Amino acid sequence: MKKLRFYLAVFVGKMIYTIEKLLGKNASVFPGSMAIRICPDVLGQLKKPELIIGITGTNGKTTVTNMLIDFYRRKGYDVINNSLGSNVAGGIVTAFLINSTFSGKCKKNIAILEIDEKSTRLVCPYMQPDWLICTNLFRDSIKRNAHTEYIAGILDKYIPKKTKLVVNADDLISSRLAEGNERVYFGIERQEYELESANNLAKDITICPNCDNKLVFDYARYHHIGRAHCPNCDFASPNADYLVKKIDKEADEVVITNPVGEVWTFTMLSENIVNIYNQVACVALLTELGFDTEDIRTHLTKDSIVASRFSVVEAGGTKIMTQLSKGKNSIACSRALDYINHYKAESKCVLVMVDDLYEEKEGSENTCWLYDADFEYLATPEVKRVVVAGARALDHKVRLLMAGIPEEKIVTVEAELDAVDKLAEIKGVEAIFILHEVFGYGRASEVRNRLKERLVGEHA
Repeated sequence: MKKLRFYLAVFVGKMIYTIEKLLGKNASVFPGSMAIRICPDVLGQLKKPELIIGITGTNGKTTVTNMLIDFYRRKGYDVINNSLGSNVAGGIVTAFLINSTFSGKCKKNIAILEIDEKSTRLVCPYMQPDWLICTNLFRDSIKRNAHTEYIAGILDKYIPKKTKLVVNADDLISSRLAEGNERVYFGIERQEYELESANNLAKDITICPNCDNKLVFDYARYHHIGRAHCPNCDFASPNADYLVKKIDKEADEVVITNPVGEVWTFTMLSENIVNIYNQVACVALLTELGFDTEDIRTHLTKDSIVASRFSVVEAGGTKIMTQLSKGKNSIACSRALDYINHYKAESKCVLVMVDDLYEEKEGSENTCWLYDADFEYLATPEVKRVVVAGARALDHKVRLLMAGIPEEKIVTVEAELDAVDKLAEIKGVEAIFILHEVFGYGRASEVRNRLKERLVGEHA
């Protein structure tokens, strides 16, 4: 029987949400956090929808969540979600509170929720997802996430036995999660243009988890993503049920095979390899949930990849791209740098503004992650200038020098908006990339807009 404190928690949470929205605030975390303080098991007592889909992983979970939410909305479903911005326990409780009555009865039949990996221990005991996508597991902020074994251990312990998994066959870490659970695997076949080995600095698994022998990589796409086996035991990468057979950038298509060997062609949502993994993960889940191929083709669209993750504008013949590059996350940063490296243009400029905005200038941010990130990708003749902005610009400059970038190409500024002049000084640049961390999209947009005005004005 529900106790008084449960009803008080629901009432207070709803009231805080209403007040915060009236004040123009995001209201994504605080209402749920206060409800938990009043009634720690409030999430367990709230009625649940018929279907709960969870999405977790180091990189890509926000994009996958948004793709699935948009798909269901286009199909006419109204879903519970936490796309307001919080994937921790407080944000998930807020999502359920605002979609429940004061008695705790759920108003909707489907929930699609992004779940922070560490938050599974606070969420899954009270809310058991029917399906859980894990995009990948990489090293992340040392201060917050320690190492991949620690995060994988939390997920292993708290993923419910009833939850069906959709996991990355090309990731030797996340593919082994909750090994007793039902699952399907997604992956990308090695493409003919891909080399046997990746030249990344960081690789999170090199030793067999069964017998401690050195793994042999059949090929590595990036970091530890690829195919590997142990020469001493039967440990090996699993086979993908949903496999991208071909990536055709010219036709803007991907070819995917399903578990029974059918061959499907889909519009490529993004040429970024990370988003191709995100796309096939969504195709796998939606197919398992019973949606047909035509539905997926029609309703899983490029619009789902939100501008706060990647955006492109053109100004005076120059493409300006903003791209998420999580602060303190060497792998996410390396993926962004790799994209710049492979982007075809004879002249490029880059703005790096990946300081964590929640760290004060005098704070103790650990900068060791910079030395795991592949800034060497910027040491090419096509990159004409690298501007580094923020409180730790000089830390970044040292790393860029160590990456082999000539000092005359590096400019440091403390205020991000001062970067506009430094970028605009290089004339005739084909592409300018603005790398920003999660909470820096607002500033990145302001830089982009001012830079656009400047370049358009110069070409008027």
